[in-house]
Amino acid sequence: MQKTTKMNEQELFKNKAESYLVCLADHCPRHEECLRWLVGQYAPSDTSTLTVINPRNPMTRDGSCNMFRLREKVTVYYGMTRFYEEIPEPKAKAIRHALEQNLKRTNYYECRRGDRPITPAFQSIIEQTVRNHGWQGPLVYDREEKDYDW
Repeated sequence: MQKTTKMNEQELFKNKAESYLVCLADHCPRHEECLRWLVGQYAPSDTSTLTVINPRNPMTRDGSCNMFRLREKVTVYYGMTRFYEEIPEPKAKAIRHALEQNLKRTNYYECRRGDRPITPAFQSIIEQTVRNHGWQGPLVYDREEKDYDW
């Protein structure tokens, strides 16, 4: 069973390598723990172009790269179809409007339908928006998974 999981991860990285912003800076002191570097190792050799972080940028030498993504799985959520059930209607309407603005309308509806993962960055925006509007209750998402913070 472990071998199957490993193969799935490798296939995932191979598929991501063609469209994901990867890093090939082996000299970076944090490359071993960086998701972008890991995915870059799976870039197909028969592809003539990739989207790559500039390895000459000084931030890749000192470990302060703002493109760094930690190579561990995080909790992501999908769907917000029951999100407003416990929130009183006037407050829910204000929260929904604020979330459409803060996440941008398309992102909000993709997250709400479950088409887009609600990443830790989006979770933070959602939580801050909801709390700023006075709702202290739980935030209800449709589904929870562990995935990389792409």
